[in-house]
Amino acid sequence: MKSFDENWSRTDAVQKLFFCDLTGDLGEIGNARMRELINQAFYDVELRSTALHPVQQDVLWRATRAVKAAFPNLTPASTFHAVLWLRWVLHSTTLPIANRFWLNFTGWRSRNEPAVLRLMQYQNTGMKTWRGKARTVQGVGKVVGYTIDQMFVRKDFAFNEYEVKWRLKSFQLDVVRAQQNVRRDVQAICGRNMTDLLRECVHLEAESKTSKLLSGSLIYGKYICSMPPAELLEELKSHYSALKRYSDETLKRGLSAFVRCPRGRPGGLRPSR
Repeated sequence: MKSFDENWSRTDAVQKLFFCDLTGDLGEIGNARMRELINQAFYDVELRSTALHPVQQDVLWRATRAVKAAFPNLTPASTFHAVLWLRWVLHSTTLPIANRFWLNFTGWRSRNEPAVLRLMQYQNTGMKTWRGKARTVQGVGKVVGYTIDQMFVRKDFAFNEYEVKWRLKSFQLDVVRAQQNVRRDVQAICGRNMTDLLRECVHLEAESKTSKLLSGSLIYGKYICSMPPAELLEELKSHYSALKRYSDETLKRGLSAFVRCPRGRPGGLRPSR
């Protein structure tokens, strides 16, 4: 089974993007049979199989025709990076992506995050260097590349992104050390007793099954909250009276070491239920 950090052929792309709900361990159709149907559609062979419902057959015809129209020189052996295939579908088609694809994709993205930064880099024909947006990453230094989100959000590149070679480069981040440095700075400002108390209260709130204030998941070592820091602080003080011994200003500083709150926009991040 090909991963999202690999290159896919046109058959791989159609199968994984639109028909992965039908194949695999829980699917109705075997992988080999589904690939056979896809290849038949690419060669305009009439589908005589009853394995696909009419709606599914329509998606198959639309998908294969869209690929051939967009990339007329693409051969069965030609490949694009998986992220590039998804970018094309999102930007250039209205085709319905399979639900299981999104589950697989989000699971792959969340794996090893936030300890790993994934960047897409491109290489022009005949060039040896890999290129992309320049950036400086703490603990890594200067790197180039586009994040996966940028690959989907960016409207245009200064070049034809389908005519260059792409790769996905992973950079190991020292998130734990960076987070320890932040908390060490907070402890120096707010005091160890208050920092330890706040850490305990935040952890208890996040682990509580009845709490709606904090998500149990972490982003960059911090819990996720949907409300501004001041509102969260008031709620925490109402649940943990020991926090009332400290000033709001000091508590807000300490809170930033353990909780990720929205900045400058209403609503912000929503906690998971």
